[in-house]
Amino acid sequence: MINLAGAPLNRRWTAEYRREIYDSRIGTTRAIVEAIRSQEAKPDLFISASAVGYYPAKGCYGESDARKGEGFLADVCRNREAEAIRVPPQVRCVIARFALVLAPDGCVFHRMAFPARHRITVRLGSGQQHFAWIDLRDLMRAVEFVIQRPDISGPVNMAAPRRINNGPFTRALAERYRSWLVLPVPDLLLHLFMGEAAQLVLSGQCVYPER
Repeated sequence: MINLAGAPLNRRWTAEYRREIYDSRIGTTRAIVEAIRSQEAKPDLFISASAVGYYPAKGCYGESDARKGEGFLADVCRNREAEAIRVPPQVRCVIARFALVLAPDGCVFHRMAFPARHRITVRLGSGQQHFAWIDLRDLMRAVEFVIQRPDISGPVNMAAPRRINNGPFTRALAERYRSWLVLPVPDLLLHLFMGEAAQLVLSGQCVYPER
């Protein structure tokens, strides 16, 4: 069983939408776990989505590091994971901490590459913030790997081992699409338009897989 439920994060986080983000992750996970606990026939494996937002924004972390981040997203990740591990002990539980998933036709990459396709590349904030990512094909292989390995349980960082910052990623986009202008967007402007959700692009995590 794989639990990927969760409202999108890429919109302004009003108080009402913060509640939707929380309930769609924690509430849904709690309901799934309760259903598993109540059934006589239980799944062998429960994979529950989390995110690299679990970790602090400073430093680099593997799964063996238990340090937790601060703020709304870190709290959501922490509370969702706490619900997931309540499955019965005979059910193998894997916490999949997803980095930003990139795919050529994916919504995330499309939004990031859209300005570059028009010869303008956008650099978010200082460009020094960490950028944890994983290619969709590698993510699928990672999930398959976890399914096939009964000895794996607990948190798994679904992230590429190569660690980069936002700045080099922006330059790579500019080179790929031959942008003639790299436009810096300051933190203040991002906070003005995105509100608290700006932390998604301004406070990235540096993570790596240990498995």
